[in-house]
Amino acid sequence: MIMDEELSEYKQGRIERFVVWQKEHISDRQMTLILAFVIGLLASVAGFFLHGIVHEIQLLLTSGFQQSTYNLLFLLFPIVGIYQSFFRWTGMKKC
Repeated sequence: MIMDEELSEYKQGRIERFVVWQKEHISDRQMTLILAFVIGLLASVAGFFLHGIVHEIQLLLTSGFQQSTYNLLFLLFPIVGIYQSFFRWTGMKKC
């Protein structure tokens, strides 16, 4: 318990020091712009990785398909995804 309290105080001290430094050296507008840039950068990195993951899932699910023929799995996959999302979102138990 003592170590958790010391760690909490250490983190709180770092945050307080940062806030004091920020108030002395940069304006609120500049801080908002810096944070917007950092959040935008992180969002773009997340989007890049999400795009790659979605592409890999697409290749995994459609690797054995013949694109020149009609395939019912293209209809089944979205239905299964909506079904799973609905039960996870509502918290309902599957039968």
